[in-house]
Amino acid sequence: MKNTKRPRDTWIAAVLSPECDVPPAARLTAIALAQFMDFNTLGNAYPGPERLAGMTGLHVSTVKRHLKRLCELGWLSQAIKGGSPRSGKRLASVYQGRYPSHWATGTPHDPPQLKQQPASARPQGRGAQRIPSRRRHAGRDIDAVVAALVEPLPCGAPL
Repeated sequence: MKNTKRPRDTWIAAVLSPECDVPPAARLTAIALAQFMDFNTLGNAYPGPERLAGMTGLHVSTVKRHLKRLCELGWLSQAIKGGSPRSGKRLASVYQGRYPSHWATGTPHDPPQLKQQPASARPQGRGAQRIPSRRRHAGRDIDAVVAALVEPLPCGAPL
């Protein structure tokens, strides 16, 4: 029996690789979403942010932000945008796993940088928009959760 990896497993390995430009918490969201992907097409993943938040321990708005970021970086595409149409029936967003163009071509990639405004141009005061800071300890906690979610298969084990 050949020991070949399924496309979903290859995608998970790519997201977890050191060359991947995805932040740790977004990786956790991607791994949780991958549990709902089709093994061969990487499609039809529609668990909803609430379910992903329950699986990852992240807040729902954080999961939504990570899904958006994964789409921007090219690791996901949103096949169907969910929401509530006028009829009142809620529809789930459907996601498809993808590889960013730089990943497929092997060319170096610089992630898009946010333009920093000079301090004098930033809004000041009580109503000013705050940019959230990244917690230093969060990456370590998330890496442990990802390791628990994705256990490597022993060589020769049936897929």
